[in-house]
Amino acid sequence: MKAEWLQSAELTPQRAVLYLHGGGYVCGSIESHRPLAPAFAESFDCTVLSIDFRMAPEHPFPAAVEDAVAAYRYLLD
Repeated sequence: MKAEWLQSAELTPQRAVLYLHGGGYVCGSIESHRPLAPAFAESFDCTVLSIDFRMAPEHPFPAAVEDAVAAYRYLLD
């Protein structure tokens, strides 16, 4: 899946946020919510992984949840 990594200038190692953009799993994208992810990175002094998960109706439930879980597992690894 498409994803973006963002980091703060004062990065705290081993701290990350998985950012899932708003839109109720049917609209929005990492592009439309791009201003929020860097703000989180700076506020929390961390790395932010923002993913462009699959959305309904083209990809019905549980596609978006599966993408979110896959991204979370990736961060844990």
